[in-house]
Amino acid sequence: MGGGDKRDPELRKILKGSQGVGIKATCYTSTYFAVETVHDGHAWTYEAKDFYKFDDASFKSTIEAPTPKATKEPSGTKVLYSLANYTVLDFLNEIIGEYLDDSQFEEIADVNQLKVAIEQYFRTENVPRVRSAASRRKRAQTDRR
Repeated sequence: MGGGDKRDPELRKILKGSQGVGIKATCYTSTYFAVETVHDGHAWTYEAKDFYKFDDASFKSTIEAPTPKATKEPSGTKVLYSLANYTVLDFLNEIIGEYLDDSQFEEIADVNQLKVAIEQYFRTENVPRVRSAASRRKRAQTDRR
């Protein structure tokens, strides 16, 4: 799955992102995902089920190219999806479980400990950080002390 082609400066003003990260995240967390596109008199549809199982060995990783069909419909794209039943609570429970497994604690006692657990989760997952110039200056001042 590639990104979009947003080289037109006028399109860049209203369309954000060019790598397709949002659509990929939606697709790979969905139980159902479909795209219907019409462009220049041609229409195509792609439909997939259970993409959220992509890390299972049985997951079918090949994606068949859709076959365009002639149409008189106006140009446009429709995206339909149904996300897997993975809630924010499930995500927090995963973070807390990993934190408790890696620490001497048996439970999260308060909000501050929850913040530490979340911070540890993201820092140990090697998630790249983007810092503002002000944040980098403040960090540099702290590091000099």
